[in-house]
Amino acid sequence: MRKKRYIPDLNAFMASCEINFAKMLKLLPSDLSFGTLEYRVNEFRLLIENLEHSRYTLTLRLIKEILPGVENCGSAEIVVRLYFDVKVAEVIKYQGVNRLKPSYPYPNDRMYQKDEKQQANEFLGEWLSFCLNQGYFSDRKPSLTPQ
Repeated sequence: MRKKRYIPDLNAFMASCEINFAKMLKLLPSDLSFGTLEYRVNEFRLLIENLEHSRYTLTLRLIKEILPGVENCGSAEIVVRLYFDVKVAEVIKYQGVNRLKPSYPYPNDRMYQKDEKQQANEFLGEWLSFCLNQGYFSDRKPSLTPQ
């Protein structure tokens, strides 16, 4: 019997990217020409670094750093590209992995899940929700407070 090939759910993927876009905008100042923002969330801080800003896109590096004196529960780094024309935010680099494919054969040498790209985008959404609910900007600028 032949295995059924995994086919990504494009509707679910795009819905996730649209939701992430809205969440990202809540974390960003209205003036998108910032350098780096620091966002404190419980025992870690989230650094949002502006890598590239053009008319239609914004590329950000999100780095989760553990605060000193806290048991290390792992750091994370995600590069996200926001597309303003279609209002989506897509993970383009996750934990050092460039260019996540829409699907992977399974099993594979790197042990990626079949839907690794979808999972990375869903993780971003969960992470952003947590930051919006639990965090605050350390510089306390009024335009940067979460809503």
